Amino acid sequence: MVLAAEINTAELVQSIEELGIPVFYVKNPLTFEDLYTNIESVGILTGNRETAQAVIADSQARVEAVVSAIAKTKSTPNV
Repeated sequence: MVLAAEINTAELVQSIEELGIPVFYVKNPLTFEDLYTNIESVGILTGNRETAQAVIADSQARVEAVVSAIAKTKSTPNV
């Protein structure tokens, strides 16, 4: 199985499929929820659903920690 993303051309994906290799298309995530969906999908495809769910839970906790830390700031930097 090959994971293909939006950066892969249709011609490349087609040539892989013509070789008889299954291709699973993964959309480029635009949000954390999109990312979590991709992780879960790959986990299911590879028989690692529980590991994928653990990765998602860890990532969600890390994001929440950053959000909480940022919420405590009183000013924002000028860039």
